Amino acid sequence: MGNSIGNNIRKCREQAGLSQKQLAEKAGVSNSRLSNWEQGINNPPADYLGKICNAINISASELLGLKLTSDEL
Repeated sequence: MGNSIGNNIRKCREQAGLSQKQLAEKAGVSNSRLSNWEQGINNPPADYLGKICNAINISASELLGLKLTSDEL
């Protein structure tokens, strides 16, 4: 995953019009923890990926940057 998950979190958060603080509150984490994820210092645990997705109303595949063809669906 590298830093791509952090970049995706930031990009999706910005598209949703949320600040780091707002997303952190919605996902139930500290602002500094969310910042660390976005900077690629560490990656969010799997259970928080769902919370982030729910907070910004996107799918996990969108957050992870997965592109599926219609055949794969």
